[in-house]
Amino acid sequence: MKAALILCLLSISLARLYVPEESSNLLKSTQKPFSEDEEIYEIIEGVLQGIASESEVNDIQDCLTDLLSIKVHLTKAISLFKQASVVSALEGLKEIKKAFSSLPKILSDCGGSLRDSPKAYHVLNVFENPLSFEYDEDVMVVNGVDIHKDIYDAIQAYEAKKWKLFGFYIGASLMKVQGTGIVVIA
Repeated sequence: MKAALILCLLSISLARLYVPEESSNLLKSTQKPFSEDEEIYEIIEGVLQGIASESEVNDIQDCLTDLLSIKVHLTKAISLFKQASVVSALEGLKEIKKAFSSLPKILSDCGGSLRDSPKAYHVLNVFENPLSFEYDEDVMVVNGVDIHKDIYDAIQAYEAKKWKLFGFYIGASLMKVQGTGIVVIA
């Protein structure tokens, strides 16, 4: 029995000698940092969930070509919302529309659900051309619907680099304003 125990300990010790150094680094950190493309894919996945889409980003990923433009418009939207003025808030909504302006066509042309394309088109147009808009420090009312909390939560998620959650709050605010009656909860 003692001999078997000693033999096991000796084998374990020898096995450690033969483990390459690079593999020990793999054990320490298996999580790689997100690329910018992966961040945008997560944001789009969140938006699709926020608008109660049947499509997933994997369905349309091959057709998403202008990812840099999406990032630029979203970054500008966040910056505008932080300025906390009527004009900047309205411009922030328009930047969100610009960021996702190609989404309806991508959904219809690239394997997304056929029902999602018209929905995406209508919800995005509401942000660009709202029938009514009211803004104050604690209120952002678009077409009679207060989306201040969704936009505030989106900013918080953006700053925390929680990309999917950021996209979700943007999508949820789009759905509320569009007036579908659907309220999606995270």
